[in-house]
Amino acid sequence: MIARDATAHRALARSIATSAVLGAAALLLATAALATRPPAAHARPAARPPGQVLSTCVAKTTKVALPAEVGVGATAELTLTMAFTGCPGGYDGPLHVVLALDAGGVMVVGDANQQMRKAARVLIDHLLLETHPNTQVGVVSFTSAAKVLCQLTNRSAQASGCIGRVGVGGQSCTDCGIKAALGVLKRGRPEGSDGSGIREVIIVVTAAIDAALADPSRVGGWGQPCRLGQPLGPMNPPRRWLDLRNGNLPWHPVFNGVVFKCGCG
Repeated sequence: MIARDATAHRALARSIATSAVLGAAALLLATAALATRPPAAHARPAARPPGQVLSTCVAKTTKVALPAEVGVGATAELTLTMAFTGCPGGYDGPLHVVLALDAGGVMVVGDANQQMRKAARVLIDHLLLETHPNTQVGVVSFTSAAKVLCQLTNRSAQASGCIGRVGVGGQSCTDCGIKAALGVLKRGRPEGSDGSGIREVIIVVTAAIDAALADPSRVGGWGQPCRLGQPLGPMNPPRRWLDLRNGNLPWHPVFNGVVFKCGCG
């Protein structure tokens, strides 16, 4: 369950946004660390070409929220730490990373936009572009539409400058940002290539849950009867509870976003 009644929990939007942005730097750095190392070995590895050896790299994740309990309207600082053991030498093949940064929605609250841009620049610094010529970074911002600020580049100064051009204001169209980021990755492939042989990564920084609470009418299911096809009434209330489309799977901006349901299910 993500949130309760939307009207009663709009006060939580600012605290959720603050926590999300405070954790952005750690999340971006963790993603970069994963991107620049070979994937961890699985218990049941899939069939692979003869002679290919799976990595022994193992990641351990630690999440800490301070304070551990917060009241309505309060804020908490979320820290995500990832440590790697048993890793061989770093991956040095082609790595293309596109940052899709939310410039709208609740990212306009307080210094959320500034913190997001700061975290993105920290990520670029840690990718060490100057000493890794096969690594390139692109930048996309999105509000109600997406805008490509940087095609893939190996110049950290250029990528950092593009992050500085991320604006503020408007609605948040996350899928627009993802589609634009995919376009940047495709343009970075050699002519006629499908991207095989290139490690491609899209990092999306957004506040979809907060946007849903701030403007419930833009989210699927809002106000619809609990049992579709039947009139609203005491035994068939409107949908007012925000939850994942599939509560058994993790959140995904495209395939498992937030929707309004009735009751707790």
